[in-house]
Amino acid sequence: MPSTQASFSPLFTPITRLLMQKFREEGSELRFVGGAVRDCLLNRSPSDIDFSTPALPSAVTTWIQQIGLRAIPTGVLFGTITARDESTKQTFEITTLRRDVRTDGRYASVQFTSQWFEDAVRRDFTINALYCDDQGRLYDFFEGEKDLIAGRIRFIGNPHDRIAEDHLRILRYFRFWARFGRVTPEAELLHLLEKAAPKLQTLSGGRIWKELQAILITARFRETLWLMRRILAPLFGTTSAPLPAYAFWDHPLLQDPLLRLSFFITSMTAYRLIKDRLHLSNKEAIKLRTLLLYEPYDVRNPEERLRRALAQPSQELFPLRLAVDVVHAVMTGTLEEKDALPLFDEMGKMDFPKFPLGGSDLIQIGVPSGPVIGHVLAKTRAWWVSQNGKPKRDECLTAAQKIYQDVC
Repeated sequence: MPSTQASFSPLFTPITRLLMQKFREEGSELRFVGGAVRDCLLNRSPSDIDFSTPALPSAVTTWIQQIGLRAIPTGVLFGTITARDESTKQTFEITTLRRDVRTDGRYASVQFTSQWFEDAVRRDFTINALYCDDQGRLYDFFEGEKDLIAGRIRFIGNPHDRIAEDHLRILRYFRFWARFGRVTPEAELLHLLEKAAPKLQTLSGGRIWKELQAILITARFRETLWLMRRILAPLFGTTSAPLPAYAFWDHPLLQDPLLRLSFFITSMTAYRLIKDRLHLSNKEAIKLRTLLLYEPYDVRNPEERLRRALAQPSQELFPLRLAVDVVHAVMTGTLEEKDALPLFDEMGKMDFPKFPLGGSDLIQIGVPSGPVIGHVLAKTRAWWVSQNGKPKRDECLTAAQKIYQDVC
């Protein structure tokens, strides 16, 4: 039974109104669905706006194009067409109502349907089966609004069956709990999730990493990963205690998911396991490994901090490296928690010098092309770091020339 909700006004923009009006004129219907509806119910600003419709993808494509938008077949086999407004670069996913006809824990075969309830019942959690029509009326088949307000993450139907259909729902449960949950999971459900955890081995590392990233960027990442500790044990190893509840975890410098992940890795063996299992990219693997290489020093000393930052392999890692060092200093008791926040603020404003040389500069002073350039450049940069990044280009060229002569 629909109910009128005044809180959905942020969803109604000129473009969404145009889309909904077009579908109605064609004798069909378009409803907002999922996250955007959920955000409005919580008085949050909606981010991605998605739609559901009984119309088939071919009709959806035609109608999108007829109102001057671009139709992109992003997931046409599963009924999803993306409408793009080229003038504003806004995109909206429009998916045909569907029902699952076969599942194997990883993928689902779907069949299009005209029934809204069939589309709703295939969704994982009650808070995700929320629809809003063009009159601002909420359609809530499973009391998802009540669960949302109560902070309760509840499966639609039997949790055991829903997990068997899609093993990724084990991680999705915790992702939504991290964002919206305020009610501790029942022991029976938690046991079911833990018992089903080995099924995650059938999923690709990329899909698992995507869910973990979504958890790691939430304000409750510590509590959530602690709640998941038995599920993640094969990945992280044994965790003896949760991360301390420091007030500074929400500082902008500590929002990076790889940075946060680094605090749960206790050995290089665990790092290699995680790197391989999550199929981290080379860039991600280097970043994570670099953040793991902690060496104690006086983080209150600005000269030491600068030297430590400049020694990192990329500019992006400079402030992250220092942020990790400060957290470790607090965890080991060499820095008081109250003194950490001013350091984070200072690091966020630091203007780091850039190493002034490249390979072409060395060629100009007579260093031949080939592996020797990389060797000389690395040695010169190490010298530059030891000087806290103070030497300018001419001084670095002189140092590079001397290093090359010594090598030869």
